[in-house]
Amino acid sequence: MTVPEWISRARDLAARLARAGVVPSPRWRAAFEQIPRHVFVPRFYEDDEHGHPTMVDGADPAERQRWLDAIYSDRMLVVQVLPIPDALDPTGAPATMWSSSSSMPSLMALMLEALDIQDGHRVLEIGTGTGYNAALLCHRLGESGVTSIDICPELVHEANGHLAELGYHPTLAVGDGLAGMPDAGPFDRIISTSATSTIPPCWIEQLRPGGKIITDLRGDITGGLILLTKIGADVVSGPYLSSRAHFMWLRPYAKDPLRPGDPLHGSDLDLRTTGHETTGLDPATLVHDPDLRFFAQLMLPDAVLLHPLPLPAGTVTSLRRGSGSFALVHHAARPDGTFAVDYSGPDNPWQTVEYTYKQWLTLGRPAPDRFGLTASTAGQSYYWLDDPDTGPTWPAAHQA
Repeated sequence: MTVPEWISRARDLAARLARAGVVPSPRWRAAFEQIPRHVFVPRFYEDDEHGHPTMVDGADPAERQRWLDAIYSDRMLVVQVLPIPDALDPTGAPATMWSSSSSMPSLMALMLEALDIQDGHRVLEIGTGTGYNAALLCHRLGESGVTSIDICPELVHEANGHLAELGYHPTLAVGDGLAGMPDAGPFDRIISTSATSTIPPCWIEQLRPGGKIITDLRGDITGGLILLTKIGADVVSGPYLSSRAHFMWLRPYAKDPLRPGDPLHGSDLDLRTTGHETTGLDPATLVHDPDLRFFAQLMLPDAVLLHPLPLPAGTVTSLRRGSGSFALVHHAARPDGTFAVDYSGPDNPWQTVEYTYKQWLTLGRPAPDRFGLTASTAGQSYYWLDDPDTGPTWPAAHQA
């Protein structure tokens, strides 16, 4: 690729991000203009019509234009696919799962802007991936201000080489991002481009007073980006952002794309039911309303929602809880306008959803950006609505 060609494309991408309002800062816009994304994504994967990953390689002349168009678009690009242990897909082939990607540039820009990074700051990135985000940080801060960690040695090795091509040599490490980088801290900012269900206490410990953390904090129903500020020696607090994200989970093993407790571990669902009820709450209400799903995630942190799930008797929504209980809610309405619920286990989880829905209506159908989290290194954390001191609160899942 000629230098003018990639510069023109990078400038066009940065201009689109500026028009979208996600890079109001001239310094971040300059970073997106001057860092060549193609260096960090020499190839990526797309699913074919059967759901199998196929490579798009920039070195292949037949693929080069499609590769180039994708690189300088606002797209998430999958760069690593791993087999799921002991799992087959519907065609009988070994099942695979996306395990690393280059995030949408607009999402990267939004997160970087939200962190309010200043000259002299030291930043820890959780999830090195391709190294593109680390390069943007190096452009803004210089390599000495950037530390990045990833669980996969191959990704870190490749990222290190790509960064070196541009003359950047930040601190890169192979390891579990949930542990942070205790020997390299403290940090002014922590940015996690992977999802986690709790805020690890060590992240709080490795953050300077007044420092900020941004991450995708979620469960198996949904979640969102949260921006936390260190407000005490061992406490962070802050709101969810209005923008959504759905990053790949942080995981402790490089070759296994699943985290411990992932619902795909032992994913066969025992559909034998022991109880039958009806509900007036249409399961489509939960499935299609992202604000309600967000509130349901806070109320049911251990739940896994599967939808739609086609069965011989018709389409259902499945809700499974860590206690072993599950509910199957049939999408087809009964003649009286209710919906059949089959359940098993110590309780009927759909009853909790019904209660959650009524509470959500009472609160005025709040959107995710009205909620926030306060968490401490002692593992004491709670969600709040509108204000951490005066708003309603709910206990959060126990800290990892």
